[in-house]
Amino acid sequence: MSATTKNKPGFIELKCITGGEESPVSSIVTAVLMDIGFEGFWEEDQHLFAYISEDSFSPAMLDELDIFREKKIKYQYTTLENRNWNEEWEKNFPPVTISNRCLVRAPFHPPVKEYPFDIIIEPKMAFGTGHHPTTEMIAEYILGSQPEGIFLFDMGCGSGILGIIARKAGAAKVEMADIDADAVTSARENVKKNDTDDIKVYLGGCELLENREPDMILANINRSVLIDHIPVYFRVLKHGGTLVISGIIEKDFSVIMNEATKTGFDPIEISQKREWLMIVFTKPE
Repeated sequence: MSATTKNKPGFIELKCITGGEESPVSSIVTAVLMDIGFEGFWEEDQHLFAYISEDSFSPAMLDELDIFREKKIKYQYTTLENRNWNEEWEKNFPPVTISNRCLVRAPFHPPVKEYPFDIIIEPKMAFGTGHHPTTEMIAEYILGSQPEGIFLFDMGCGSGILGIIARKAGAAKVEMADIDADAVTSARENVKKNDTDDIKVYLGGCELLENREPDMILANINRSVLIDHIPVYFRVLKHGGTLVISGIIEKDFSVIMNEATKTGFDPIEISQKREWLMIVFTKPE
């Protein structure tokens, strides 16, 4: 999922008191903020921090948080001074293990030999470092699905972590795309760091799927984008192919499920971590 902030002025930091990352409220607030354009997120103690470009921000956007009035969510926002946000983010980036087979680490962490998959991700205030439940669930699915020989396309690739894991797990061809130019730059850097240079990373949206026929599509994106894209995913996937969706919370489940099944997809797996869901569909043969 794309979410990048760089060392440049003009970002708004929103600070919410939500009860911490184990709180269901935190996940729901995150989903709402994603839908209105916030990008980078991190949590500390009882606080959720969210970021958006100053050019894209209007205080009126925060009216969307009025739905949490009964839960007494308190928040405030400030314009950030220009400082090295990558350095700030690195302080909050411990290594992550996935399925006891994959270590996701920053370049400044040492490798651990007992993990067969060693993934290096440069932390840049982005979803896609393996810490977010949506990224973790899809990574677990990839590792368990034995993707040897398939063509996989990752929509909304963010840091590129999922495509990199898929390629190292045996996918024959991996392509990725994101609408955020900073995310594309980050993904391309991470592709090189992991010696997976044959992965193609594009700037753009689902129009890039035209004239392609992937075996698997990953879409770790927000609800509104998923609803718009599901018919495209169905049209371009190979018959018998797999669509893996995440980036949604419990209240989105019925909307996404109805849209996907109406289009023709068959659900085969549903996973949940905290309030976040992953749904796996197949396109009939």
